[in-house]
Amino acid sequence: MEYGIFLSRQTTACGTEFLAGGLCKPGFEQASQEDLAVLSTLHIGEITDAVEADSIFAAAVKAACKPYTWAVGVSAHLPDMNVRTGGILGSPHQETASAQQLVENIGNGLWLYAKPGGPGMIAACGANAQQVFAAIPYTGFTHSEQAENAANWMRQNKVETFMVVTDGSGPDATGIVLVETGRHRLRETLYHSNQLKEKT
Repeated sequence: MEYGIFLSRQTTACGTEFLAGGLCKPGFEQASQEDLAVLSTLHIGEITDAVEADSIFAAAVKAACKPYTWAVGVSAHLPDMNVRTGGILGSPHQETASAQQLVENIGNGLWLYAKPGGPGMIAACGANAQQVFAAIPYTGFTHSEQAENAANWMRQNKVETFMVVTDGSGPDATGIVLVETGRHRLRETLYHSNQLKEKT
């Protein structure tokens, strides 16, 4: 199965910087990205509740996405958060739920694994999803290193289509959205300094 990928950096109406990317039907990359531009109208700058912030982003993503967008990940930098948060990932056409460290089939050949504190991952890895996600090592890596380590693990295990999202807020958080299919790869990093400068 073939996939399109997209990724952008945006700022909400209240100045909150975030990354939004995902997987879609081939040929609908620009349309998927344009649909998510509505997230820039959100007002969340003064929210201090982690669950509320994630819920607002999740609801906006669900409302914005059309059937051709199959998976979306968002990482946002929210100041003054004392827990890791600011990251959502999943199908915009399914019910929203908090990360529960479960492997879920989200349709279109994609499997979701989201654990509290992240990173969250989606991959086109079929019946091997449980084994692939369970074997990824996390200990000994910083927050940002965990994302790249997970991506490398996917490549080593011949998973050609995947995305990785980390929380952009909270202690030592570095927001990352990485999405890849075949030889096409997009990656951006959102630092607490609000100085992002990486895209490949």
